[in-house]
Amino acid sequence: PLALTAALNKAVAFNDSMGKSGSVGAGASAVIVALETKNLTMHDDVDDFTRIMTRYEETDADFLNGYNRAKVINDIGLNHSGIEGTVTGPDGNPLKDVTVVCVQNDKKKDATDVIGHYEIRNFIPDNYEFKFSHPVHGVKIVIVKIERGKVKTVDVQMGV
Repeated sequence: PLALTAALNKAVAFNDSMGKSGSVGAGASAVIVALETKNLTMHDDVDDFTRIMTRYEETDADFLNGYNRAKVINDIGLNHSGIEGTVTGPDGNPLKDVTVVCVQNDKKKDATDVIGHYEIRNFIPDNYEFKFSHPVHGVKIVIVKIERGKVKTVDVQMGV
């Protein structure tokens, strides 16, 4: 809630300063007003949720324990979402030292080991592009749909 309040205050200050300088057109001003309204609504929703959870925290331990267990299950689902597989060369033999990088998040990467295996975890379900690079066998891009709680096996043959 504090971060939301700070962001809302910045948006209001921005709107006030831009409106006074006359540099914001009617369209931009309408967008800013709409964003302020959405921020206020979101702030109210967060306050409502906090009040609801506090009430259950104080009166219904079973509900709160169930909620906390569901959150852990949700988090585990994300931790177990990812890809793994084997990378081979044109001859079908495993390739070592192939760099596998998620194009949308280059911090999510791995390199194949001596048997050509790689694995990358902790993805939010979505479609991702993965870049497979090897100094001798070139680059290959593969698009993968990652689903919650599932590790997708993606075997790649380089140089073909």
